[in-house]
Amino acid sequence: MDEQEVQWEHYPHVANHAAARAFVERLVLKGNRPKTVDAYARAVEDLLAYFSTTDPERLLEADEADLDGYIASLKRRGPKKRGRGGMIEDDTRVRSLTGRKLSDNTIAQRIVACRLFYDFLLHKRLRADPINPITRGNDGRDGRHPTQGPVRRYKRLPWVPSDEVWECFVQHVILNEDARTKAMILLAYDAALRREELMSLRVDDIDWARGLVTIRPEITKGGRMRYVPVSACVLHLVRGYLEGDRRSLIAAYEGEDLGTIFLSESTRNPGRPLVVGAFDAHQRTGAGKSGASRTDASYAASPALYHLETSRREPG
Repeated sequence: MDEQEVQWEHYPHVANHAAARAFVERLVLKGNRPKTVDAYARAVEDLLAYFSTTDPERLLEADEADLDGYIASLKRRGPKKRGRGGMIEDDTRVRSLTGRKLSDNTIAQRIVACRLFYDFLLHKRLRADPINPITRGNDGRDGRHPTQGPVRRYKRLPWVPSDEVWECFVQHVILNEDARTKAMILLAYDAALRREELMSLRVDDIDWARGLVTIRPEITKGGRMRYVPVSACVLHLVRGYLEGDRRSLIAAYEGEDLGTIFLSESTRNPGRPLVVGAFDAHQRTGAGKSGASRTDASYAASPALYHLETSRREPG
């Protein structure tokens, strides 16, 4: 397996800081996933950018007060504006449940990455102070006294649609969508798949005889392989797509018969594997046409499991 290449142009402060660059390179050598490396590199980039506006010399020997200032800046900050193609274009489109524009999970992720960065500095003896300036919290397991971390984590229940809303959505997909969208959405729903798991599925991951789908460890979030049962009616829809539209794409653009299941039908990338964003677009379109206000980004979440039985029926 080839070693991944870090796109240093996305992290200019990290690229020009010896210790920070060594930290990111260490993540790569340890075999972390590209998205993990990217998230941690961006978090450290953000930390360096903050200290560049306050006191760059304090970065390596920062104390709790310095990091408290950084964390406070995260809580006050809004998300960066992005470009076109479905991305956020203005602050008014960002939904905030906490009174901030930067989510709790984003803040927590950056804090974890920065804590690991300071652990790395201590391990490499690049920091004189032997104490990590970002304290660790714990939930009191194993007889330990609960300790509050730098940021309080709020756990919210997932949004669960009513039976009427969900039945309307599933009915719209079955009756109105094309073969690929129908197979894609209902397979994700029936097998409770995450988006990347769905988009990475191959034809040879399906055991048609036993009605099982193999989720390979390299495409899962936690790196664990699992077998997922899928209902016969959904497998019927998937087979219909494979033997119809997909076979035509394979023949026209010399694709791989046993390769990725869901292929692009666009004029830009015909016959190429679909990206995660394409699934989001189809999901939002289906929800809008069916009258549903929203749907879950991950069908592995509770709403899918809660309503699993309502859509396990023969189409038509």
